Amino acid sequence: MSLKAPVLKSGATLDVKLKPADKKVLISTPHSAPASGYGLSLMRYTTLGRQDFVHGGLKLAPSAKAQLKFQNFDRSGEALPLSTSADGRSSTEKLHG
Repeated sequence: MSLKAPVLKSGATLDVKLKPADKKVLISTPHSAPASGYGLSLMRYTTLGRQDFVHGGLKLAPSAKAQLKFQNFDRSGEALPLSTSADGRSSTEKLHG
């Protein structure tokens, strides 16, 4: 897994956690983070062979918490659900690889 992120202000931390047992990626952006410029790629091997997911142009609001679920990911190019919450609002969108 790799995550491309925009340049953050000095002292700001982007928190990224891979939870393989739960098959999800958790991302928390700092309050000073830019809202755009993120990219995400996942690669794994299953009985079906190599599986790739790449999504650029991801937007995450400052102070957002995001969760990408990949439990049903079984082929390249498949859409994956990304749930985000920021400023008291929650949403889920499908990211296409």
